[in-house]
Amino acid sequence: MRAIAALLVVIQHFFGDIVREAQNQQTPLIELIQYSLNSIDLGRLGVILFFLISGFVVPFSIRGAHPLRRFAISRFFRLYSAL
Repeated sequence: MRAIAALLVVIQHFFGDIVREAQNQQTPLIELIQYSLNSIDLGRLGVILFFLISGFVVPFSIRGAHPLRRFAISRFFRLYSAL
């Protein structure tokens, strides 16, 4: 579900870039995409959904002996490896 939420943000940015960079803004496809982007903000929906799901997932990973220490160490190594 979090991957779908992140994908919604990517879609919003991708189609937003297509609309901004389009040579001819008056084509029916560009107008449809622009109308869709203005009426349904998939990026905002994706961010809200991502944090909502994370709010449920993160507390489940904080349990056992020394839960905060283990949680902080595991998050550090998970984020550090991406850096």
